[in-house]
Amino acid sequence: MMGVAYTGCRPGSLTICRHKAFTKRILAPHRIRVPGSVLFLRGQPLKSLRPLGFPVFVKPLGLEGSDGIAQSSFAESAEACLERVRFLHENLHTDALVEEYVDGRECYSGVLGIDRLRVLPLREMMFTKFPEERPKFATFKAKWDEPFRKRWGIENTFAVELADGLEAKIARISRTVFRALQLEGCARVDLRITPQNEIYVIEVNPNPGLASDDEIAEAAAKAGIPYPQLIQRIVNFGLQRSRFRTLA
Repeated sequence: MMGVAYTGCRPGSLTICRHKAFTKRILAPHRIRVPGSVLFLRGQPLKSLRPLGFPVFVKPLGLEGSDGIAQSSFAESAEACLERVRFLHENLHTDALVEEYVDGRECYSGVLGIDRLRVLPLREMMFTKFPEERPKFATFKAKWDEPFRKRWGIENTFAVELADGLEAKIARISRTVFRALQLEGCARVDLRITPQNEIYVIEVNPNPGLASDDEIAEAAAKAGIPYPQLIQRIVNFGLQRSRFRTLA
């Protein structure tokens, strides 16, 4: 509003992506696969789960960094699901989004740009020591608790052994998501790839971590963009947008 150049996405896009249910509504007309979901607002009667198939995944509507995500977020019954919804309402004071659980690989697609978009090499969270029958997803501990990560062999690396054409399809989806949500500069699309190679967009992070060991920086380095250049590009995107506004 003050005409000061800034990096990253516009406030409107940040707000929409923070509301994960709105994000799904915007992506649906673009034929982007998203899990079926039901929104549970605080202070309102609990809704029916009838439209959804079990198991389901219960997440806070507006929190980031896997805050509020634990093993109990995975629910195989209505009772377990509603218990987790109540926990989020009462303890984290947040609305809850219940999604159909998509079994598959947990992957992250980084995108850079404003008009011409560059999709970075695909990253994946691996669970090398998890029991086969245990659902695998990015809980708060799986992301941030180093002893927990070491114990269960959780590591973030580059996705390998992708089916022919799958990476190109993911890149197309990532660009579509980026443009549909009017993102700019830098963003990350969180995906699930099923055993049948179906691609689901789980959520979109318009404000991803940019530390030198985060997903975007690691993927940019593999794409031939060293860390200082990555940061400079993001600054340049903000300056480029500011010049467009001045000319307008």
